[in-house]
Amino acid sequence: MSGLPFLDLSRDVAVASLEFLGVVDLACIAAASHVSFFLARVAQRRPSLVTEVGNPEEVLSALGRRLAATPTMGFLFGTGDLEDGTVREILSKQLPPGCHLIGASSEELQALVQSSAQPRQSKTGQPAAHSAVSAGATELCHVQRSGQIALMLGSFPDALAQSFYMPVQACMEISKAEENGGSEAGLKVIKRLGFPAGNEWKTIVIIVGCATMRERIDPAAILRSFQSGSPHTAIIGGVAGDQILIHSCGRTEVMTSGVVGLALKGDVPLTALVSRGCKPVSAKMQARGLTVTMSGCGGRTLEIPELVGADGSTKQPRQVALQAHQSSPPGGPLYVGLRLEQNSGYMLEQLSQRNFSQEGGMCIPFGDQGQDLSQKDCDICFFQLDAAESRRDLTRLLGFVRQQCEESSDQVLGAVMFTCSGRTSSFFGEDHADAKQFKAQFPDLPLVGFWAGGEIGPQAVVEASPAEATRTGCAALQGFTAVFGIFRAPALASRSDLMSFPDEQASEMTGNVLAQLASEAKNRGNALFQSGDHPRAKIQYTRAADLASVPSAKVTANARATFYANRAIVGLKLHDGVSALADAEVAVALDPLNVKAHYRRALALQQLGRPEEALSSLRQACDTLPTEAELSSLLKDGALQRALLKNCGM
Repeated sequence: MSGLPFLDLSRDVAVASLEFLGVVDLACIAAASHVSFFLARVAQRRPSLVTEVGNPEEVLSALGRRLAATPTMGFLFGTGDLEDGTVREILSKQLPPGCHLIGASSEELQALVQSSAQPRQSKTGQPAAHSAVSAGATELCHVQRSGQIALMLGSFPDALAQSFYMPVQACMEISKAEENGGSEAGLKVIKRLGFPAGNEWKTIVIIVGCATMRERIDPAAILRSFQSGSPHTAIIGGVAGDQILIHSCGRTEVMTSGVVGLALKGDVPLTALVSRGCKPVSAKMQARGLTVTMSGCGGRTLEIPELVGADGSTKQPRQVALQAHQSSPPGGPLYVGLRLEQNSGYMLEQLSQRNFSQEGGMCIPFGDQGQDLSQKDCDICFFQLDAAESRRDLTRLLGFVRQQCEESSDQVLGAVMFTCSGRTSSFFGEDHADAKQFKAQFPDLPLVGFWAGGEIGPQAVVEASPAEATRTGCAALQGFTAVFGIFRAPALASRSDLMSFPDEQASEMTGNVLAQLASEAKNRGNALFQSGDHPRAKIQYTRAADLASVPSAKVTANARATFYANRAIVGLKLHDGVSALADAEVAVALDPLNVKAHYRRALALQQLGRPEEALSSLRQACDTLPTEAELSSLLKDGALQRALLKNCGM
């Protein structure tokens, strides 16, 4: 922005230019005038996602210049050892305290990053450590060299992110509870341990450390428990490599087992999409004589003794499955598809010899999805994985999401991808087919992902409508799927709206923005205070007080008093009686009726060893607020008086 005469630009050019600026340039513009402050603020309110690949220091530096606002969440996938102190140090140094990030190690990474006219160079002058296929506004980067990361950072001003780590012991406790008492019992453990659950959480991304799978833990039980408490929440993720990572409150931790998660609530629409292309290798038949037996945790097993063809002929399921297998290309697994309604898709179950009885019947585990099985004549068909069908299915589903966004005027921001490690060139005949499909539909958008050893997303179905493949409430751990979490955002104010407001209204509009920023800082401070992070809570309360002190800020004296009273209690928690007393006195001056401010002034005086003044302060407060029973009872409380006088030995 150096040398750019922004204030001299016409309004339409100025508004258009804001879409191409990062947070640093927008901050410079905001300081120029009331009008530029308001325009820059609107630009910073737009949600954004950016992605970069390379060594950690260069990646964080590049993304910091491209984000329009402070990042609030992110995903990091890295090759090599994430325990390397460089990763921890750089994340802690360059990410803001309020940014929540999860990630994992992987031997290979995939990302779509903003393309550049010149090949990326490292600081040593060497090409960046990835191969790239450039064909449009983004580059497809395939990361293999050790010590590299693929990082996606997002700014969602109207959403709240919460990262969490679930150690193996907690995973085992949830799994055991779910096994013995069903998903509701597992949910009770999740809530008791303080993990996010409830419909207010719109999205939960879960990454499972592969070592967790060896600890006799059932990740599917954890998913069912989460989903039972958040039936409308989109849950996606995958099974990662040897290390998982979490960054929150300015600290980075790397573990070798357990589960890390990132939960989002507020205005952060996400479409969870799952694709697994299969072709039928048998005729469609109906199950005859189907019976349902209950298994543990409310799950069900379907026992199918025979199948009926369209011509009325009957066959044993094992016979049909054997014929389907013999007519299929060698090497691929065989799936049975079950369809309960004519307009729905087929739910798939991979078959083995264990699914068949000696009499030729077939048993299919059916989980606890809750579907009505009173209609016993279910459709049955056998399927096999197919590369061409996989491409067609993913193209169709991504096109559906794109059309949805166009019709609703939503902005697609980018995506995180978990794709099966088997969906490589050995299956498709080309590298990175799933990422290329996304790029074909969304050529300008970022993407980050890795090869997973199991994918978490909506239950995969075959021959389903796109709406069925993007539904929420049925997350499952599956194989040979491609799972996408596609971030969307409602359209912001149009350019015409920004260009039409009169300059004389800029001061008032700026005042409203400052009031909103102060309120948001106070809310962040409250959240940090509740979590016990008092130093960072003080930073946010200070920010709120400073913003409210700007003359044009539309903040009442009562609200300003609250900011100072809140900072006073933090000072008390930090044993800083001097600052606590100063803040409490400012709060009382701004709002003499603020009960908490009076009480905290007394506590600050007591902490400073001035008990007589503390009692006098309470008496003065009671005179000012005679109807406040809380203050009167405190003043008459002999225990409180003894505590206040203790420091003076009286």
